[in-house]
Amino acid sequence: MDFDHIGAKILIADDDENIAKALHYALNKQGYESKVQYTGESAVAAAVEWRPDLLILDLKLPDIDGFEVLTQLRSNPGTATTPVILLTAARKDLASKVEGLKLGANDFVTKPYSLPELLARVAANLRMTRLTQRLEEMTNRLADLASRDSLTGLFHHGKIMEKLSMEIYRSARYGVALSCVMIDLDKFKTINDTHGHQVGDEILIRIAQILRDNCRKTDIVGRYGGEEFLIIMPHTPQESAVAKANVLRSKIAEEDFVSLPENWRLTASFGVASMEPFEEHDAASLVKRADAAMYAAKAAGGFRVEQWGT
Repeated sequence: MDFDHIGAKILIADDDENIAKALHYALNKQGYESKVQYTGESAVAAAVEWRPDLLILDLKLPDIDGFEVLTQLRSNPGTATTPVILLTAARKDLASKVEGLKLGANDFVTKPYSLPELLARVAANLRMTRLTQRLEEMTNRLADLASRDSLTGLFHHGKIMEKLSMEIYRSARYGVALSCVMIDLDKFKTINDTHGHQVGDEILIRIAQILRDNCRKTDIVGRYGGEEFLIIMPHTPQESAVAKANVLRSKIAEEDFVSLPENWRLTASFGVASMEPFEEHDAASLVKRADAAMYAAKAAGGFRVEQWGT
């Protein structure tokens, strides 16, 4: 058998105790973990709670039939994609197979079935499920890579603005505070001009790591452009965002950048803007406020935090 499938969870729903137990034994012998249910209602409950990797479902059950079990499973988000092999009693019962397909069955085996054939179909369905999962994982990974800045690994400009729009919507809808922090590295052009862009890139990578390491998991960090970074802080009033900005300001100033001379301390200017619960805003206007506060910090000499509206 495919070693990827060892330990896969398989639920059997069949009211024939002898057949169900024999199949349970055969599946366990193959390295699967299986459970047996003898009614449709108990099969639905077990599928929702246990979350099997595959369900072998007899069409005829004593309470609700396999069609109703399929209907209930496909309407539940937790079991909507669980593969189902439907056991049908009549070889020529085309109508039942068509109905089963319409309701979401993945495969059919006619009773009395050949055990090797059923085991082969189990393995094939599990293999298809695993391939689908891998494809989804790869697609998600590619989508994530496409949303990130190639140098720092942070969200790029377009994605961070999209995230900000989403957080503004949540803040306005649920009545929670939201802050954003604009960061600009002081005198960064001088670093590029004096030490080269490779050194500048190394510094940007390290700054990104400092921001990641010192922000909450709920905060969203992006590279806004050039040497500017944007942090979205959900559920955060302005005074708390200012406090966090000052922590980050100190962290950056304390960092020893090995590519810079020992007497060179890199600093950054911070601008903080917030929206109160239920306040209406859009991403561009909130960023504009944070940007204005950041430029006020730079105009005052840099290495400081300024907030909008004060």
